[in-house]
Amino acid sequence: MATKKQSKAKQIMPRIKDLPVGESVSFPIEWMDTVRCQTSKCNVLYGGLRSTRMDKEDRVIIVERKS
Repeated sequence: MATKKQSKAKQIMPRIKDLPVGESVSFPIEWMDTVRCQTSKCNVLYGGLRSTRMDKEDRVIIVERKS
């Protein structure tokens, strides 16, 4: 019996939501679209200001909580 793989969104949202102000978390750059969407959704639903940036050398997308 095959195990069901958890969706990217379910792995991303809790980490973005619980991010303390001034801290950041990174994800694989291949998840860019999902991370950006979940970051915007988190800002609207839970308040605060979170922003994304990319590090092309390390191939990650970084979410930072600013307020």
